[in-house]
Amino acid sequence: MFFAVGSGPILAVIGVPLFLILLIMYALSGVLMPVLTPEMIGDFSACGGLIQLLNALRLAKLKNPPVADFIPALVLVFFISMFWTNYM
Repeated sequence: MFFAVGSGPILAVIGVPLFLILLIMYALSGVLMPVLTPEMIGDFSACGGLIQLLNALRLAKLKNPPVADFIPALVLVFFISMFWTNYM
């Protein structure tokens, strides 16, 4: 509540693009779910967990890893998992 009061009306403006992005992601999930396997979803969760761990290290000021550099891995992990499952 203190953050919202301190931020002012800009906080309401930020909600509009956030809502649109989440709506697009929700619409795409209906298309992608039949294609994804449980292994792909597990690999995606593991990749997200690693990014959260790196972010925690950054917040605790133990290390300063470039967390934003790992965000493309969230997309690439699906293709790597698909290749690994089908051809290995």
